[in-house]
Amino acid sequence: MRPLTDGLVVLDEPRDDDAPAMLRAARDPMTRRPFGASLPSTADEAKHAIATARGLWAKPGELFDGRWVVRRAGSPGFAGWLRLHSEGAGVRVMAWFGPENRGQGLGTAAVRLACGFAVDELGAALVEAHITPDNGPSRSIVRGIGFAQRPAAGFTTSKDGSGMALVYQLPRGAWPPKDDATTESGMRGELREALRALDEHDANPDGDLPIVAPPGPRGALIRQYSYTQRRSEHEDRLERARQRIRRAGLSP
Repeated sequence: MRPLTDGLVVLDEPRDDDAPAMLRAARDPMTRRPFGASLPSTADEAKHAIATARGLWAKPGELFDGRWVVRRAGSPGFAGWLRLHSEGAGVRVMAWFGPENRGQGLGTAAVRLACGFAVDELGAALVEAHITPDNGPSRSIVRGIGFAQRPAAGFTTSKDGSGMALVYQLPRGAWPPKDDATTESGMRGELREALRALDEHDANPDGDLPIVAPPGPRGALIRQYSYTQRRSEHEDRLERARQRIRRAGLSP
């Protein structure tokens, strides 16, 4: 592997001296909540994560598994962590940042870089991101890049059925992202339609639910998750419309 940069961020090889900053970021409750036990919680775990990543840089396996430290361009410090690895028919991306590096566009830039690498250099047919419904910042990032929820059962569940993640996908044909409305009237029309659809769903969620779940506890859980997925699809559509208006320099 090699470092990647766009002038704003650098996806760089992890270094041993990144471990303390990585651990501080991973221990932040807002960082940890969406990712749980997948983040290091001790100094030894942080060192192990970095050593594993460096081993993959030195000797890549048969299936791609890239793990980068995200740095601000021109700065040697740890800002975040990004992993891109082969899964199913494509690759899966995951990124997280410490509190002082969130909300500044670093996540969008890092994930965009990873998507370009996945499509242009790995030839991936699909990039996926699995995001919990309450992780609004990550959902906003993938919406802006062009990801959409997987059709039908667009979610995964934990093995014990205690949690879910929405599955967002970016097909190779959707890269690079493009805006599909070019005039102010068109963008505001999209916004009105997205608001109407969300209001209609909330007024009659049963009529907006495409999945018929089997009877029993498992079916009840699938139905509950289907409600969450369907509403999140409307939220995604609404947020995309707002983002397009903001990128045009207008107020939603």
